[in-house]
Amino acid sequence: MDGIDVLTRTETELVFRTAKLQAGDKPLVEEVEIAVARGDVCVLMGSSGCGKTTLLESILRASIRQRIKVGYSPQGGAVFPWLTVADNLAFDARAGREQALEMLDELSLKIDLKDQSGSTPSGGECARIGLGRALLSHPEILLLDEPLSGLDPSAKERCGGAIRKRSQDRFCILVAHGLDEAFFVGSSIYVMGNGQSPELVWTRASAGATRFGTGDAQDRIKVLDALRKQE
Repeated sequence: MDGIDVLTRTETELVFRTAKLQAGDKPLVEEVEIAVARGDVCVLMGSSGCGKTTLLESILRASIRQRIKVGYSPQGGAVFPWLTVADNLAFDARAGREQALEMLDELSLKIDLKDQSGSTPSGGECARIGLGRALLSHPEILLLDEPLSGLDPSAKERCGGAIRKRSQDRFCILVAHGLDEAFFVGSSIYVMGNGQSPELVWTRASAGATRFGTGDAQDRIKVLDALRKQE
């Protein structure tokens, strides 16, 4: 498996393995393995530069090689400035204009943005537009890089709810920095760092959590301890 990314997909689970994760010529992590169940949101956490985005990009490339439909939202959303906001939302989708307008509302975006240029929205709005484009693409795999970062609490709640709703029959892997957003959207939390394979430190099922929220004190301490160990 040396130097080869292996993506295994069944009806119920997606597993990604690679012998070495690296950014350019810089090795980051040896022997990576991460798994996500269909319908779950797997959250990746860790310090900046530990390889979270690189891991998402490796899964993206492996998915493309296998011709698996992927909805990918990079940091900041990557909005196309030469398209309108509505056309940005529907760019990689079978969705029509009506579904694009519904997504504006679902992500708490102003309806009057629909015909504006993609160069007009603020940074937070661009992140939501990129998220909406990924969600509307009807993918089997969702890869979302910090989709909730920098959003106000109301927008974060709306967008987190949209991610959970539209991940119910898909495999979703999401990068997050904040504990609140990780517990709000996540079914499981992996922590990366210190050149080690991502460690599964929390699952909603094992914690007995019956509703999505910000996590109880014991769960938050458990994840914080894992993050500190990886610094």
